[in-house]
Amino acid sequence: MRAFRDVASPHFVRIAQEFYDRIRQHEDAHAVFTGEAQIARLQRSLVQWMERLFGGCYDEAYFEGTAKIGRVHVKVGLPQRYMFTAMALIRSSLIRLADGSSPGGPAVVDAISRLLDLELAIMLESYRDDFVARLQHVERLERQALGASLARTEHRYINAVELAHVLIVGLDARGTILLFNQEAERVTGFARDEVLGRTLPEVLSLDESAHGDDLRAVLAEFAAAPPHGEADAPAPPSLPNALRIMCWTPRSTPGPGRCARCCGT
Repeated sequence: MRAFRDVASPHFVRIAQEFYDRIRQHEDAHAVFTGEAQIARLQRSLVQWMERLFGGCYDEAYFEGTAKIGRVHVKVGLPQRYMFTAMALIRSSLIRLADGSSPGGPAVVDAISRLLDLELAIMLESYRDDFVARLQHVERLERQALGASLARTEHRYINAVELAHVLIVGLDARGTILLFNQEAERVTGFARDEVLGRTLPEVLSLDESAHGDDLRAVLAEFAAAPPHGEADAPAPPSLPNALRIMCWTPRSTPGPGRCARCCGT
């Protein structure tokens, strides 16, 4: 490659000019650039890139230089497809030059092709890295949004259920207690960890000191009833200070470990 540079170097300016002349013929490709001043600057950069390409030293610094070019292309928003077509134009010009004037013949052509393939692969890694970074950014935003939504849900839950001044008990489809709010603890005298995972009739039978036979009967019947997947009709208004019992089931079909019924007084 270093030997081929002596043959090719006088043609680099011409190749760069022809390259950008072709760019001007394609409206979409030409629209990527801001104007002729930028094209002139990039044309000089292309000549420097070809000088470096055939320098013969392909170390870590060379790799990082190529990766930097790829990152610049990503930063300016150059579509990935233009990387392939641009490299194809450069490849065609260099191979024609090697075929016509290089003493190395097929070996030089093969080396040019492999070197340009490596250049393209390294540059395209920048597009992959950018895609992964953007994907991770979206995932972080989604996690943050989910966290905020869960926090709002938890806040509403605490205000609507835990701190409510009514007794609220949540049951799964088998009648097992999954939710037992603070008012339920106060009224029944049972701590939450005493009742969670047990059936409501079982818990109520532990205390026969008359929280109300009617209340126990209603709750036991409700716990034994199969879920029907529709919200029960709202209870009619009751008089102030009168006992009121409400039982309801969710509209959606509950999954394992989720409340299928709730009751409140």
